[in-house]
Amino acid sequence: MAQLNWVEDVTVKTYAVGYQYMMFFNSKNAHLADKRVRQALALIVDRPALARATAPPGMGAADVAASVATGPFPSNTVWGKDHPPLPTNTTEAARLLDEAGWLLVNNVRTKNGVPLSLDLVYYNFRADLVTMAPIIKEQLARVGVQATVREDNTGKYMVDPACTGTACSQGFDLLLWAQNTLPSGDPNMFLQTFFKTQGPQYGAWDSQNFAQLSSTTIDQALEDLGPAAQGDTRKNAAAAALNAILDEVPATFLTTATWHVGLGSRAKTYEPWGSDYHVIKTSMPASNWPPAIINSRVYTLDGTMDAKGPPTGGSDWYESRVAQPDGALFT
Repeated sequence: MAQLNWVEDVTVKTYAVGYQYMMFFNSKNAHLADKRVRQALALIVDRPALARATAPPGMGAADVAASVATGPFPSNTVWGKDHPPLPTNTTEAARLLDEAGWLLVNNVRTKNGVPLSLDLVYYNFRADLVTMAPIIKEQLARVGVQATVREDNTGKYMVDPACTGTACSQGFDLLLWAQNTLPSGDPNMFLQTFFKTQGPQYGAWDSQNFAQLSSTTIDQALEDLGPAAQGDTRKNAAAAALNAILDEVPATFLTTATWHVGLGSRAKTYEPWGSDYHVIKTSMPASNWPPAIINSRVYTLDGTMDAKGPPTGGSDWYESRVAQPDGALFT
């Protein structure tokens, strides 16, 4: 970003994108099955501190503050603009933990002689997650919650009871995750995929309800956010679904990614939108559409990560997605 600012005839624009950082709570863990504990953990997280830690040098204070999550959707979109930044309140968090029976004993939250110790998992190819993991561990420790930080890049986070051997998933208590929540400009895909009641999937990088929380309230709200809900009805249905999710706390949202684009003079008036991006690979194929599609040389991002690898025997491929504010998608 700093280098681009010095390039002649380049205008750098900074903007919030649909890419979000979040932390899932595994409700199958007996400790996290208690909603009060999940609420407390969400209140312990100091999101402004995470935003400052992951901001690039020279990023303005207003942009850093704007990257604090208000929920799963950036505040510059219709789906996120009416929601305030998620709060940090360690006093209320301590009260909730006390109420749930997790009392502070020698500076450690303990219940029936067992410490509140959690397995915090992240993967290393989203750089902000690498930065956030130890900070979150330290924030939890301040309120007496112990956490171990563990890197797992396999993408297999759900424990498969049919799996045996060292290659099986070790599971997680807290899972840091990065996700494009608005790949087509509409909130339905993300909310349905990650919060609707459903059984676990055991494949690598299977997007799903990682919290494994079953909530009839959330399910009904997601049902209302169906194809029939359009216009203001859709906006209201999305807000109701999000409020139900924030209340049940299967996950907490951390920061909104801030991206930067350098524009030449011919495009300097262009205003980037949150999910408008191209991933350019080192070696690009010839512009031979539609044969490129027929030969599987063009891949569409699924909103999570590169789920499809390059064609066998080569690396000439690229991914492209342009999502417009009206939800139209051109790939």
